[in-house]
Amino acid sequence: IDIARSTLCHWVLRCGELIEPLIDFIKQQIIKGHYICVDETPVQVLKNNHKNASRKNYMWVYLTGSPIYRLILYDYQPSRSGIAVN
Repeated sequence: IDIARSTLCHWVLRCGELIEPLIDFIKQQIIKGHYICVDETPVQVLKNNHKNASRKNYMWVYLTGSPIYRLILYDYQPSRSGIAVN
């Protein structure tokens, strides 16, 4: 099956919009946790305007809870600034 790239991009963006309330709920629950484990991993991302140029962005992983009730959230951010971690 051949699906246009623009269609796939639209589907992914729309799914992101639909699950945003769930992500916000998970963030609230993590903040309420007794402890939070955080890991920041740099990732290389291609710039749109320079095909071979890349920039460093970050994938933040937050974890809290017991093994039975564990919450994990992956959060992609373009920087390490405090504004990125909400």
